[in-house]
Amino acid sequence: YPLTNQVKYVSVIEKDILQPTTNTEYKRYCSILNTSYVIRSQSLTMYTHLRILDLSHNRLSHLPTGLPRSLWQLHASSNRLHLLDKNDTVYQWNLRMLDLSNNKLERAIFINNTLISLCTLNLSYNHFWTLPTNMPLHLEVIDLSHNLLVKVLPGSLDRLPRLTHFYLHANRFSTLPFGVLDKLTSLRIITLGDNPWDCHLYADITYLLSWTQHSPARVLGCPCHTQSVCGGVRPGKTGGWHFASYNLPPLAASAQDLTEMAMMCQSCQNSEKCITVRCIKTKEEQSLFTIVPR
Repeated sequence: YPLTNQVKYVSVIEKDILQPTTNTEYKRYCSILNTSYVIRSQSLTMYTHLRILDLSHNRLSHLPTGLPRSLWQLHASSNRLHLLDKNDTVYQWNLRMLDLSNNKLERAIFINNTLISLCTLNLSYNHFWTLPTNMPLHLEVIDLSHNLLVKVLPGSLDRLPRLTHFYLHANRFSTLPFGVLDKLTSLRIITLGDNPWDCHLYADITYLLSWTQHSPARVLGCPCHTQSVCGGVRPGKTGGWHFASYNLPPLAASAQDLTEMAMMCQSCQNSEKCITVRCIKTKEEQSLFTIVPR
């Protein structure tokens, strides 16, 4: 559609616009930029071998229908999404990473036994007030930082046996229900800082305080304590104690987040490298397909 100098967004992407000049069978990476509101239904279905789709930094109010079922990664951060519907991901059996950070999401509906390959879920910087339920079974990393979370519904965290990194900092938690974290047996890192914990209500906060002090997971931002790091204790061979290392920042970590976490790590052993920021690139050569306004 024609665009003037004042209009910087494509209003509709038709199927023909996405038609590449080379064989779509071999296309692996697709980045759609400056897209506003609508991607026509089935316009991406033809990319049956597409692995990575990036729809970030647009004005999409919902995810497009008919997404290729071959996707490994779907990035849709910095849009205007309000709801992740069950039909948005029901057929994404191969999806390994889903990034919906920096939207306006209030609900995310997952169906049991779907997204069976999903390992990383980024829902940070949204408007969630309660933890999503039925989250995929094989998740290893969940980032729900910088939301409005105040409660965890019963059973929400009971089916996440592989979860290792859980980011809950910068929310509105005051307490957590008794036993809610007990079934996260693989947990290595959890962030709880920047929440308004009700430290004066001892009966309500006792479980969380006890869990953070005795959990084998590293807790960044200990509730109601002056130290910024707790948990993660392991008896050493010499009879002393040491802490597990922290080497993975939140998925949508800002410069401020990384600075605060670096300060937290200073309270650990000074010789320990607590934070390592890594840029991961795929080994295979990827072709870039970008939609930009004319």
